[in-house]
Amino acid sequence: MKLRRIRLESFRRFRAQFEIAELQDGLNLFAAPNESGKSTIAAAIRAAFQQRHRSNVGETFKPWGDSTGSPTIDIEFELGGKPARLLKRFLAKKTCELQIDGRRFEGAEAEDHLAELLGYSYAGKGASDRSTAAAAASSS
Repeated sequence: MKLRRIRLESFRRFRAQFEIAELQDGLNLFAAPNESGKSTIAAAIRAAFQQRHRSNVGETFKPWGDSTGSPTIDIEFELGGKPARLLKRFLAKKTCELQIDGRRFEGAEAEDHLAELLGYSYAGKGASDRSTAAAAASSS
C-alpha cells in the first residue's frame, strides 16, 4: 500500500482542515516541533484503517475543546497498483466510504472489504488495536 494524500478535519488538534498531499513512494518523514500533530497524524491513519466508524472510539478523536466536532479522515492510497480512497467520519453523521478499482463500498461493507484486502480483522468487541492486525497478518 502507498499512501498518497491524508486530509484530517475536526480530529484532535486539527479543528480546521489539515492536508498532507503528494506523498511519494518510499519513506516520507515528518519533522516538526513537539505538540505539532505528528502523533495525531499517525493515530488518524491507524483509525482510518483499523477502527470501525460506528465504534465509540470516535470519542477519543474529538477536537480538543470542541464537543460538537465530527472527526473526519480522508485518505487516498494505492493498493496493488490500483488507486483508492477511504473516507471515515466518526460521531455525528458516522460514515465510511471506500472507492477502489472502480467500485464503491459503504459502511460496514467498506470496512470489511478493506480488511479483507489488507489481510486483517477487526476486534470482536471494543476498539481494534495493533494485536488485531498483527494476529491477522501472522495467520495469512
